[in-house]
Amino acid sequence: MHLVQARFPFGVTERTIAFINNQHYFNLGFRRSFFALPIILSKLMRGILFFLLFVNSVVYGQTAQVKGSVKDKDSGTEIGFASLQVVGTQSGVVCSSNGDFEISLPHSLQDTLIEVRALGYKSKRMTLAQLSATPIIYLETDPVQLQEVIVKASSRKPLTAKDIEEMVVKVKDGVYFSNTEVSNYLYQYFLAEVCVRNDSLCRIATIDQIVLQDFDLSPEQFMQFFKNKLFEQYPACNMSWQGATLFCSWLTEKYGSFENRKYKQAVFSLPTPEDWTYAARGTGTGKFPWPGDLPFVINKDSSVTRYCNYRDLAREDSSKQVFYAPVKSYYKSKFGLYNVCGNVAEMTSLPDVFMGGSFYSDSTQVGVQRTSDKRVTAPSIYVGFRFVLTN
Repeated sequence: MHLVQARFPFGVTERTIAFINNQHYFNLGFRRSFFALPIILSKLMRGILFFLLFVNSVVYGQTAQVKGSVKDKDSGTEIGFASLQVVGTQSGVVCSSNGDFEISLPHSLQDTLIEVRALGYKSKRMTLAQLSATPIIYLETDPVQLQEVIVKASSRKPLTAKDIEEMVVKVKDGVYFSNTEVSNYLYQYFLAEVCVRNDSLCRIATIDQIVLQDFDLSPEQFMQFFKNKLFEQYPACNMSWQGATLFCSWLTEKYGSFENRKYKQAVFSLPTPEDWTYAARGTGTGKFPWPGDLPFVINKDSSVTRYCNYRDLAREDSSKQVFYAPVKSYYKSKFGLYNVCGNVAEMTSLPDVFMGGSFYSDSTQVGVQRTSDKRVTAPSIYVGFRFVLTN
């Protein structure tokens, strides 16, 4: 193994990429420069102040509750999954799929700024008092922001029927699962085609650049991962459930356009939780697709072999935090599926059910069942998906 320092042009962070057996693993153990310390302390103090004010308001019942919706200024249509965040903190809410929100904040914070954001729109800042007076928020479109996340397909190899067929393995009669999580490369290809045809669908499908709080990543830093050629074969993540469903519809249409396709009646979709578990586990009954009830084995020389990409709390080195692994990594299930446990938790046909656990889940939260990791939601940097082909 050898390490390479990769400094990104954002001033205060650098990362280490570990090359192990010609595969690339990111180290998220950020090292902040001395000049970033005042910024960190300032954010910390604002967060503590906000928390104390909020606790005081809850105890004494001095809370303002605001219900409203976020809409497109030009068309008046609802903007699903917009976010309202208290500036300077990590507190806020995410709108429902039809743009509705409900937020509760202390009366004492009437002058506090709240930033309203949605992918493909200009952000807007309002005080709590203004929000209470105008519960319908109109956002202006921002086409430049949309174009930043579109990766042109013209420079890429055309996708063929054979390419798609090589991505799937048979699980049972008429049912085929993608053998990996959907990669950045494939999702970029999908975005390139959809965003050219329809701006509304593009907004649904586009990678979310907002939900990046846990690792303190800026949108620009996250997009370096999503768009960088080095990480094309890493799992796509941070899209909405609607975006993943739209991908499956696109793939059905794309594959159906090939006259030489093998599966004549193919329909692509997100798997049901039951089908996902069967494909991941095989015919066994255990928690994992491999023998035993642990995601690792301790070798005779006391070294540890990990069967999946998860966060090992007992052996964790805080300077080498885990991150995504390539989509073809670790243990393959009986049917030939990679990374069914860990790496990214996977969406299913049910919007609130996620399987397998992620790279940031601990050993109790990974396995061939619904994950118990409360961080897992969609969109999230912990969540991706794989598709199922029925024919």
